[in-house]
Amino acid sequence: LKSRALQRISFNFRAGSIEQPIYAGDVVRAIFTAAIQQVEGALDLAGAEKVTRRELTSLAGRILGTRPSIVSLPISMGLMMASLMERLLKNPPVTRVMLEVLDHDDDIDIEPALVALGGLELTGLNDTLRAVLKD
Repeated sequence: LKSRALQRISFNFRAGSIEQPIYAGDVVRAIFTAAIQQVEGALDLAGAEKVTRRELTSLAGRILGTRPSIVSLPISMGLMMASLMERLLKNPPVTRVMLEVLDHDDDIDIEPALVALGGLELTGLNDTLRAVLKD
């Protein structure tokens, strides 16, 4: 995200995809709380705010003092590039499977998890980005 936000022209696959970024510290607190409270079953947890990849990159740019122009590329182009890398490289930096896992719209209802975790409060997106984008 940081490298995309620092670029003058930022290429994103399917920039309209919905993301729900969560602060890693919140994940750790959730795991710790679930263990202490002996919460049973699986919990669906994500960030409280939903933004597009385009918005996320732009917000990161604002925090870093840049204004990247974001170009949205079709995911099919990424899948073709990944397929080619899989054939040509012994250890490709990205695979089709990786892209397929990453290419989805997040739409997670976090309320049940927050209630199960005793009202856990999540770090806001701006604070999360400030924390993870600093040098």
